[in-house]
Amino acid sequence: MAPLRNARLAALRGACALVAAWVALPCVRAHAQLASPSYTDPLTAKLQTSPSNPPRFQKLDREGLALLSAPTTFTPPASGAGTSGFDSTNNRKAKAKTKVKASANAIAPGVAAPAAGSAYDKSADVTGSVAAGAPGAPPVQIGPIRTVPKKRVAHSEPDDPYAPLGVPAGAFDLFPAVELIGGYNTNPGHEPGGQAAWFYTVAPELRVQSNWSQHEFKADLRGSYIGYSPDETPTLSRPYFNGKVDGRVDVTHDTRIDVGSRLLMSTDNPGSPNLQAGLAKLPIYVTGGGTIGLGQRFNRFDVSIKGDVSRTIYQESTLTDGSTASNDDRNFDQYAGTLRGAYELSPIH
Repeated sequence: MAPLRNARLAALRGACALVAAWVALPCVRAHAQLASPSYTDPLTAKLQTSPSNPPRFQKLDREGLALLSAPTTFTPPASGAGTSGFDSTNNRKAKAKTKVKASANAIAPGVAAPAAGSAYDKSADVTGSVAAGAPGAPPVQIGPIRTVPKKRVAHSEPDDPYAPLGVPAGAFDLFPAVELIGGYNTNPGHEPGGQAAWFYTVAPELRVQSNWSQHEFKADLRGSYIGYSPDETPTLSRPYFNGKVDGRVDVTHDTRIDVGSRLLMSTDNPGSPNLQAGLAKLPIYVTGGGTIGLGQRFNRFDVSIKGDVSRTIYQESTLTDGSTASNDDRNFDQYAGTLRGAYELSPIH
């Protein structure tokens, strides 16, 4: 009975072990399975069973694009050839363009160079060195400003720091002045054994200059009077006046008309051989004249032609006995013509 009991017990144990193994089998199978991926492989083709719809690669959605890695960057051909190495592409090298791009990258590291010919490129080359970025962003320094070379200025004499400023009067500048002189002359008559005398001189003058954008007017008026004390006979006191008035009329930019007039009043010097004997006073003579001309400028070359006429008239001499002597034989007229050419070697700006 003992062997039979042991056999039954072994069979019962075997049945229990078989049932336990059958119950635990699904759990083991469940743990042996791999978890399904959370995304679909974009390179896996979707198999279709319909012959009218053959298998094809699925389209990449946003998740698939995000999972893709960055594209591989390939080295362009002849990138390490330099300026003298071998270039397998057999292309011509544009040295000028390469230098321009290199300088643009050197000026603004990390900032994309502007396209050639664009509005940004022109403004950066001409007017400024700061490029504007996005709205609200700080400016980007791209290099120094291209400055225009300075024009060469011709040498000119410095202005006189003591020159008169003048008195403005409308469109004219007036430069008035007066000079007073006093002294002693041992022989004012310029004669042997002449008597000495004190003398004084009053010399007023007036200079006028126009400020017009076109045309020009200028005048220079100078006069004086010399008096002696004690005075001799004939009197040595005499007046003097010298006045010049000039003008320019601009017909065109390079063509002009020059006009002028002058007046001189004076007396012969004491002791002159032209004076008569027994004079009560020195005779006065007057010289008046005028000038008119035409000028033309050809770039730096200037040519002008002028005509001049003048007349000198002497006053009658007054003698000590009260009579007069004519000086008409000393009157004369004078005519002149002038042709002038000039070339400006160093223009003054």
